[in-house]
Amino acid sequence: MLHVVPSLSASGSLKKALSAHSAEDRILSFRDDLSCGPIASLASADRVSWWQEYFDWPSATNEFDDFWEQVDAAEDKIVLWFGKYSAREFAFRLAWAAHMNGRPYHVIDVSSRRSLISGQDSADTITRPAKAASVMLAESMMQLVGSEQSVSAEEDARNQNEWARLRKENAFFRIVTPTGLTSAAADHFDILLLQQADTTWRKAAYVVGNALGASSERYYQVGDLMLIARLQTLMDQGKLEVDGDPFDIQTCCVRLPAGTH
Repeated sequence: MLHVVPSLSASGSLKKALSAHSAEDRILSFRDDLSCGPIASLASADRVSWWQEYFDWPSATNEFDDFWEQVDAAEDKIVLWFGKYSAREFAFRLAWAAHMNGRPYHVIDVSSRRSLISGQDSADTITRPAKAASVMLAESMMQLVGSEQSVSAEEDARNQNEWARLRKENAFFRIVTPTGLTSAAADHFDILLLQQADTTWRKAAYVVGNALGASSERYYQVGDLMLIARLQTLMDQGKLEVDGDPFDIQTCCVRLPAGTH
């Protein structure tokens, strides 16, 4: 069996979950984040070209291509793990449906289940709805192994149509709403960043971290890399003043210009 997961972190937890009972199963992790950046073209070279505007990733093209080549060559049963409360995982799930184009596969939607988490007392555990496969503990994933469900032709067609719509819109971001994924402009998260800033100096890492938390209250909408990129854009636009190296969020500080309310 081939388990397909939407991130490396999900791969690590699932590997632990499978080790006791299904050690022979394979795991394949998707490295791209299709909730951000242009998607009109999904060619690996085009996606990598966009990512390299933000950081150096020399192996990305090979990693992206290798993922789809392994999917296309797989002859055993395929199980796709994802959560609809994560923009990254939801976008991947829709892109997956488009790529498979009617080829059979199974899914485990973790957001339709409840997940074990640690309670305030280390001896206690509580349950809550899982948001994303990428943040699940191995113990929680272990409970879901074997619960995969087949996908109907109607569901596949619906997901393919949704992905076609999003690709046509080709926005900078795709965010989760109660009705599904919606396109959003590049400045969508700027207000969250500005709300964490003050007219006194604050560490850039503090601003990004708080904005990340605010954006994740109901859904996992964006990663820290894109928030850092937007923070640097706000610096360039003069909406935030900066003290220090703007590319080192651990040491530089930012503040709202004087007179900002």
